Amino acid sequence: MATPLCGRVAAMVSVADLADRASRALAESETLSLGQRRVTWLDTPHVPHAWECGPVTVACMHGSAWRGAGGALLRALAEALDR
Repeated sequence: MATPLCGRVAAMVSVADLADRASRALAESETLSLGQRRVTWLDTPHVPHAWECGPVTVACMHGSAWRGAGGALLRALAEALDR
């Protein structure tokens, strides 16, 4: 029987509610053998939605990606929305 795989944060916040069996949370850079192949888990959070993904690139769920000073970008967005 297959085991659902996911990142650590996804395991904490959603996968247990969605999967019909216990998931296995993979740590950053953990390598998993699939028989003849091996895969390496890389955390790739995106904010503000789906924070279980990575820190360097802001990738909105249904929008474009942006790379740079993410904190400054989010503060500017908050400021613009507050007007």
